Amino acid sequence: ADGALVAYHSALHDITAAREARERAAIESERMKRLLELLPVPILLVRGPVRRPRRILICTAVGEPGKADIRIGGWMARQLGGSVTLLHVSAAGQPPPWVRDHLDRGVATLRSLEVAASLSVRPAATPAEGIRDEAREGDYDLVVVGRHPPELRADSENVTRQVIELAGCSVLVVPEGA
Repeated sequence: ADGALVAYHSALHDITAAREARERAAIESERMKRLLELLPVPILLVRGPVRRPRRILICTAVGEPGKADIRIGGWMARQLGGSVTLLHVSAAGQPPPWVRDHLDRGVATLRSLEVAASLSVRPAATPAEGIRDEAREGDYDLVVVGRHPPELRADSENVTRQVIELAGCSVLVVPEGA
């Protein structure tokens, strides 16, 4: 992780990659926590054998931060020849029309990038549980999730950290404003 921080400061990067050194979740590492909080570029946390992601799950909340997740995840899918499922987790079942409009625009953005894209709205008690279940059932190679400023949520409510711990595959963390 320190090597990634040094590499970032020495050159321009669009994405920084970090490989887990041990079987434990990367988020348990204090260095990884620092990287997640400090780097202004997306961070790819590689879990398991390195392989080209073919099935990508982009998790989106509604609003401006979700647009960056879709744009960057879609760019990656385009470069790698992968397909995308755009996921929104809703505790209330089907989302209201304004949320559905955001999701439909996200799928349209992905298709404009010439990426095969589908949409999934998943009911779950928490966003992290819905993402975990979708990632496991869909056999995804990569999960894309947004990172919000650390001061906005306590660790126990930090969806990004929960997803990193639960996903079971590589995770691309997109900071707000990326």
